[in-house]
Amino acid sequence: MKKKQFTRLGQITASALLFGSFMSPAGQKLAHAEDTTANVKVQILGINDFHGQLDKTTKINGQVTGTAAYLAAYLKKLEATNPNTIKVSAGDAVGASSPVSALLQDEPTIKFLNLMKFDIGTLGNHEFDEGVAEMKRLVNGGEHPKTKQYGTFEGANFPYISANVIDKSTGKPIFDPYIIKEEAGQKIGFIGVTYSDTPSIVIPSGVEGVEFTDEAEAINKYTKELKDQGVKAIVVLAHNPGTSNLDGSNPTGEAIDLANTVDDEVDVIFAAHDHKYLNSTVDGKLLVQAYSSGAAISDVNLEIDPTTHDIVKKDAQIVNTLNTGIEPDAETQGLVDKYLNDIKPIISQEVGTASMPLTRDQNESGESVLGNVIADSMRTEMKTDFGFMNPGGIRANIDQGTINWGQVYTVEPFGNDLVKMTLTGAQIRDVLNQQWQPEKTNMLQISGLTYTWSDALPKGQKVVNIFLPDGKKIDPNAEYTATVNNFMATGGDSYTAFTGGKNKVTGPVDFDALLNYLKAQSPVSGAFEGRIKKVTDITADAPVVNPVTDHDSFITGKAEAGSKLTVWINGKEFKRDVLIGADGTFKIKTSHLKAGTTVSASITDAAGNDSEKTTVTVLDKTAPHAPYVHIVRDFDKKVTGQAEAGSTVTVKAGKTLWTGIADRKGMFSVKLDKQQKAGTLLYVFAADKSQNISSSVKLIVKDATAPKAPVVHAVKAGEGWVTGKAEAYSKVYVKSHNKLIGYAYAGKNGTFTVKMKKQKAGTALYVSSKDRAGNTSKTVKIFVKR
Repeated sequence: MKKKQFTRLGQITASALLFGSFMSPAGQKLAHAEDTTANVKVQILGINDFHGQLDKTTKINGQVTGTAAYLAAYLKKLEATNPNTIKVSAGDAVGASSPVSALLQDEPTIKFLNLMKFDIGTLGNHEFDEGVAEMKRLVNGGEHPKTKQYGTFEGANFPYISANVIDKSTGKPIFDPYIIKEEAGQKIGFIGVTYSDTPSIVIPSGVEGVEFTDEAEAINKYTKELKDQGVKAIVVLAHNPGTSNLDGSNPTGEAIDLANTVDDEVDVIFAAHDHKYLNSTVDGKLLVQAYSSGAAISDVNLEIDPTTHDIVKKDAQIVNTLNTGIEPDAETQGLVDKYLNDIKPIISQEVGTASMPLTRDQNESGESVLGNVIADSMRTEMKTDFGFMNPGGIRANIDQGTINWGQVYTVEPFGNDLVKMTLTGAQIRDVLNQQWQPEKTNMLQISGLTYTWSDALPKGQKVVNIFLPDGKKIDPNAEYTATVNNFMATGGDSYTAFTGGKNKVTGPVDFDALLNYLKAQSPVSGAFEGRIKKVTDITADAPVVNPVTDHDSFITGKAEAGSKLTVWINGKEFKRDVLIGADGTFKIKTSHLKAGTTVSASITDAAGNDSEKTTVTVLDKTAPHAPYVHIVRDFDKKVTGQAEAGSTVTVKAGKTLWTGIADRKGMFSVKLDKQQKAGTLLYVFAADKSQNISSSVKLIVKDATAPKAPVVHAVKAGEGWVTGKAEAYSKVYVKSHNKLIGYAYAGKNGTFTVKMKKQKAGTALYVSSKDRAGNTSKTVKIFVKR
């Protein structure tokens, strides 16, 4: 839990830890000065990122460390100091392994962990290198064709835990999400999580059928389950990166983010993945990581209150497995030697010689000598313009002298297929810019081209110039052939631009290509050739392009004197290498451009630096055509018609305005708040998106309302007229037997008198009126009275 006592002893030497006391300058012991005999002391020994390095050493601060035999010796010595010891692996125990493990499907590494009686493991990204099924075979056991001679493999004799790797078919974790270990009556919960970015750093087939959920959410979910079971001591095995200074200061990385996010009941987090040193406390949680390849051990010591069952004290040391002052473990050495003897005929084959050390170490610009050699081998094997190698795939150096098969395999152990593809110059720029990701930088090793980049530029735009072998700049629109491995071809390590490559052809394994190249080039040498250059002088000032309208016939502006200007119209090159004179102005003739057209310009200065593009959009200064308006009648509550698509149509009557938008076909319908009287004068005009206004269309509201039926007075037999009242000035008709027998116009007060022949009593008369607009009223029927 949070707010417990924490002591960090940091990185220490083996002899001090195993054969002496820890003394401060004043002679006081640094560890546990107070009496804590009532507490239960538990030791957790952790490794991370072992990578099957059974027979390989590495160096920390110039001192040789590692090999399984030395790691075993330290584990046994440390375990002997506390009977309550738990041994854990925080992922990547296998993958990118030494040939003694890799050639035998990493079974020797699992056998070594079994021999050391590890208690718990979790999954790193490399456990998925050969897919979920093979990962489960290593954990659970089973036969593999390459190792038949050893019998059926028994698998790991300790449990693996995984809280955030989910089987898509079941929706459940592929292994138990946590395990509870009991030491001297005290329960400790262990939760395992794997880096959720794993799908982006292994080939797609490696993670087929599983998904990786958020680590913090998974930890919190299962921490609650552990708490509900009364477990108060909780440790997380997280294959997530994190590092700190040796004194614990400046902790950084995703493991630190986890510590700040997860439940405060979590006490310890074992980090991994980035092969760094970490020994720090963050938000009350102890965080550790012990380099990689068995070079060190995270030695975590806990004190648990037997009454509250909570951790009341914790400290950690990162113990380097120095190859001095201790004898390697004989039992482990025997195991490793057995497998080394089995593969010796393969790995001892001489390939060639190196006239100098070929190292994977990168200079400040990101170039490595060995990276150049490998990229050259890929390009040569597939006969392409360029070669690209991801740095994470280069796992070791090649020493000066004789090169054997095993050394080459250690350099490229993944067995990735080479893939030839076609990319445009623009896609190659995208690839190179994808080296700088938000959380990490992975500098590709390249062949067949050079480029410059600047740290002053933002991520995604750091590449300045890309050059071909003849010194010309790469053409963004031209197509080139490139060789990558199948991991990168599928977007691995976030190089997603490779997925857009065309005409993909699969070639031999990258390891075979390197073998062939080393044989052909022996004795092999290398150098920092300047293929990648970090620069500070990065760009010329972008040109100024004056506003352009659809009425203009010139593109004008200013640019650096002596530079060469290139102009694009709608992304298509229009003019190239226009020399800018001493006055720094330019004027380029063009036809009238349509509104919305993009005009872009950039320069290349005398030093060869390219400016950024300046882009302007041609302004719309042309008024739309006057709208076409349908007839508006006095009973209509909308005005309809057709105008420029997207324009705003305005209808004006006196001081009143109504508006509507023309659709993509130009049709509009402007709603009126009320019907307009016949004879009302309307003005209709359109304004486009650039606020250019059309001429107005003038129209008069049409009278389309029929007059009311006339009021007809009684007609008596013998009378020769019909009288009554109708709409003023309307024409009144009188019919009998479907024949018009008379008509007359109503006066201004609506009265009318229609003369006719005298009609007999009982004759039916039909009276109607028609107004000036031609609208006819309903007919009134009357009968002539006696």
